[in-house]
Amino acid sequence: MGVILLAVLGGGGLLQMLVCAGGLVKESPGVLMVLLICLGFLALVSTGIMFLRTQHHPEARGVGRVIVGTLALVGVLTLLVISLVVFLWSMCLAGAVRYP
Repeated sequence: MGVILLAVLGGGGLLQMLVCAGGLVKESPGVLMVLLICLGFLALVSTGIMFLRTQHHPEARGVGRVIVGTLALVGVLTLLVISLVVFLWSMCLAGAVRYP
């Protein structure tokens, strides 16, 4: 259940990143390429995890597992970014960050 929730969150985060990168393509075409390279790297990581988890059951391997795993990894990164933004925002509101 948790992997599915992370995959859904990852799909939303990936959609948001693609929309933002699509808006920046006119100014800097390399932004979309960097996003696709990062997505490819996460797909490779997901594939490696799938092969490790299905060593003794090769029939359980499939493209669907790689896609869900990649979206789950994007979901984890999205959660990390959201938590960092919320943390920094709360520190600024609490007055923990003071400027000289």
